[in-house]
Amino acid sequence: MGEKITGGTLYQMDDGADTGAILLQDWCHIRPDDTAQTLWQRELAPMGLRLFQQYLRNWQSIQPKAQDETLATFEPAFAVGKLSG
Repeated sequence: MGEKITGGTLYQMDDGADTGAILLQDWCHIRPDDTAQTLWQRELAPMGLRLFQQYLRNWQSIQPKAQDETLATFEPAFAVGKLSG
């Protein structure tokens, strides 16, 4: 999709889709030759583990913050076998 950065968010669940208050976030660069697999293995899976560890160690002091809707991004919808949209 041409993105140069991506990241992960640990957030509180609510009734919406990815709309809960943010607990922790991190980001990383996407390399030009990355695939979903290489990015996941090198950056995103370890990032998710770090975010959970950080939360579990510090949950009492972490202050949830509302998401800024002006910065929201969405994955495109996928149909079986092809991109839709």
